[in-house]
This record gives sequence, C-alpha cells and structure tokens, in this order.
Amino acid sequence: MDNAEFIDTAYSVVLGRKADPTGRAAWTERLKTEPQHRLIASLIGSDEFRRHYVFAQVQANRDKTIASLSNHMAFAAIAVSLHKLRCDMVRRLLPRADAVLDLGGASADQQGALLAMGYRGAKRITIIDLPPDIRFKSALETNVASVHHGTHVNYAYHSMADLAHYPDASFDFVWSGETIEHVTREDGERIFRDVGRILKPGGIFALDTPNRTGTRLAVGDTGFIHAEHKYEYRFEELTEAMQSSGLELIEWKGLIDVKESIKAGYLLPHEIIHGTINDTPETSIIFYVEYRKPFG
Repeated sequence: MDNAEFIDTAYSVVLGRKADPTGRAAWTERLKTEPQHRLIASLIGSDEFRRHYVFAQVQANRDKTIASLSNHMAFAAIAVSLHKLRCDMVRRLLPRADAVLDLGGASADQQGALLAMGYRGAKRITIIDLPPDIRFKSALETNVASVHHGTHVNYAYHSMADLAHYPDASFDFVWSGETIEHVTREDGERIFRDVGRILKPGGIFALDTPNRTGTRLAVGDTGFIHAEHKYEYRFEELTEAMQSSGLELIEWKGLIDVKESIKAGYLLPHEIIHGTINDTPETSIIFYVEYRKPFG
C-alpha cells in the first residue's frame, strides 16, 4: 500500500473520516522519512480519536455504555457522600448507652470507628476485631485499654460471629456499622440470636449495611461491591432474618434513596451526590435498623 492510500485508510479507520488537506499534506511529507505506524500512533493519541472512540462506543452499545459511565461517576462520589451521612446518622440516631459492644468497629487509631464518627456518652466500648493472622486489612493491634472522649475503650480479637463467651444481659447497646455484610447469612442469623441474649432488657441493637437492591445496580447479580463481603441483604431480607432474635424493630431509615436509579437500572450520580437520610430504606443504597430487647 503506497503512502497516499495508507493515509486515506488510516484516517478512515481511526477517525472515521477522510484526511483533511492539511493533515494529508503533512503526513505525505513525513512518511517520506518515517515509518507508516507513526501515523497510526499519532491518530490514536489525538483528542479527536478519544472523542470519536467514546461516541462510537455509545452508538454501538448505547444503553450499556451509559450505564457503565453513570456507575463510574456515582462510585466516584459515593464514598464522600456516605461518610458524611453516616457520621450524621451516628450522632443523631444511635442511642446513648453505658456499655457498648461494637461488632467490627476497629479503625487506624485506638478510639475506634464509632467514636471517630462522633458517637458520645458511653462509659465503655468493647470493639471486636479479627485476629491479625486472618484480618483482610491491617488495623490497630493492641489489648491495652484507653480512654477517649470520656469513654473507656478496649479491643477483643475474635470473629464477630462468636459471641458465646459474653454473659447474658451484659450490654446496653450493640452496634454493627457496615459489618454484617462481612459474614455469611448463617453467621448473621447466629449473631442476631446471640445479640438478643447479651443485651440487657430494654437494650438496643442497631446496624447499617449496604442494600442489595441498590448495590446490584453497580455490580450485577453475581458480585458484591466489596471483595470482603459475604452477603448483602435487601431491607426485607434482614428484617425477616431478625425475627428469630426476639427483638422488636423500633426504627428504620435509609441513606441515599436511589429509587430513580432502580427504575433506570444503574446508579445515577445526582442521587448519590444529593442523597439524604430518609424514610425509605427499601430503596436506599444503605439502610439503618434499630431493634429493642423487650423488658418482659
């Protein structure tokens, strides 16, 4: 293929158009001394190609491409939006209690995630964390008790699914902050029953967790939004699983309602960015539930 024909073919294949006079003249001169692949590399590296490629992808598979781009933009915003709302949830919704058990609430510093997010008023918090040899990621590794914001904090290193050694009626409040999805559904039901045992009468169990109704929009039906997740509940599934605990549901909220996304079939960035704490946990990307142990 001579240079003139090569220039025409390259522009047509890469950019989807004929070579303009300026480009044709420039490359006719350059190909006298440069190899033909330089033209291909130059066209692929151009802004025009990037615009043309994205447009071609959208035209070829419009719905799938739009869904993918929308999900990417939504995920870019979700961490910041959710952290702010979860801190607000912790400060506003979680009950103040003397003796608190935090299931999986370790953090990079000794105070733990619950206090770092603004929880106040507890006399003592026991934080359960996995032993270092089976932990997914590094965290604080100390058994030394400490005091933060007037609260005594200590760590217990074992699975949150193993609560057998905690005495009956030993905690006023048990909290699971985005951790129940890190154990299997079978272990979750075991936790729910044990929490009912270790709570004092009138004590509270609360949790928040990703809602499968929302997360499947981003990852499909076969994956989870985090590599360590074992099971992501729908709101209705979790409330059904809690029935064996003997606790009564007294509060429920959603964080970031994604009902428009559910209709569209993929996450919409504007719902993530402008999301609030709401009264529709069934269609929110995160839901919060609060249970109380009866006095009788």
